Amino acid sequence: MTTENGLIFGIFVSEELSRLIPNFWYFLLAFHA
Repeated sequence: MTTENGLIFGIFVSEELSRLIPNFWYFLLAFHA
């Protein structure tokens, strides 16, 4: 894996996490409400 591919992969993962984590918290809040 080259540095460029690693950087692209890191950006992709961070974007996925930033999209998934809020949904996960919304689910927890709704579940416990």
